Amino acid sequence: MAKIKSHHLNRSGSSSPASQESDRPILPAGPNYWEAPDWWYELFRPIVRVVWSLVYWVNYSGKENIPSRGPVLVVCNHQSHFDPPVVGAGVPRRMWYFGRRSLFHIRPVRWFFSSLGGIPVDVEGSPLAGVRISLRQLQAGRVLLIFPEGTRTWDGNVGAFRPGFAMLARRTRAAILPVAIEGAFHAWPRWRSLPRRGIIHVLFLPPLWPDEYATVDDEALVAEVRRRICEGVEQLRCRPILREWQRWVHQLGWDLPPKKFVHTHHD
Repeated sequence: MAKIKSHHLNRSGSSSPASQESDRPILPAGPNYWEAPDWWYELFRPIVRVVWSLVYWVNYSGKENIPSRGPVLVVCNHQSHFDPPVVGAGVPRRMWYFGRRSLFHIRPVRWFFSSLGGIPVDVEGSPLAGVRISLRQLQAGRVLLIFPEGTRTWDGNVGAFRPGFAMLARRTRAAILPVAIEGAFHAWPRWRSLPRRGIIHVLFLPPLWPDEYATVDDEALVAEVRRRICEGVEQLRCRPILREWQRWVHQLGWDLPPKKFVHTHHD
């Protein structure tokens, strides 16, 4: 399949009609969603950044690829529960992200996740409400994080992508920002109830602008975004510090799920 050619457009995303974030508050439908003011989000970003950097030696690269304005759809591989805050702490703009609706059932937890950009999605039922909120955020020129695998990886590798993000991007003419994360799987694999120590690296790859993907179909677009993310993950795995850490983790058997867990647990 032919690769999408990269056009040398500026980082501001001037090819998109929504080139700036709206100053008006977005009020998504539904009683279980509340959007906090920007200062609340900005209060937590440096805290998360410092804590994660100290505990997990988080390293960010490619931040120059992050569009400074306009709607941005951040597409990332999904390794652990750490992914949303780790990626968000590296993006110098407020970001929204999907979360299981079950996380929003408890009122204090619902308030906290919603205040930091969490969008409840019913993964087993209709995702319409989550899609509606996502479209409104992107149409307002904002940043949305999505994990097209739909679930955390079992083995650290990038799984198949669901095509839904292509529709969001086309409907809002958002820049698509591929992001590769590596190390989060070893720090908190899905079969562990609590995380362990680790090293996490995040790579922001060059974005795809609306004019670049306008002439390709959804299948080709999804395949290209996945290809870029897979290449990004391999680049991170080649870094000596991550390679050595993961070799040590493998020797301890920390990267292998218990057989009983694999056979009895499903999403």
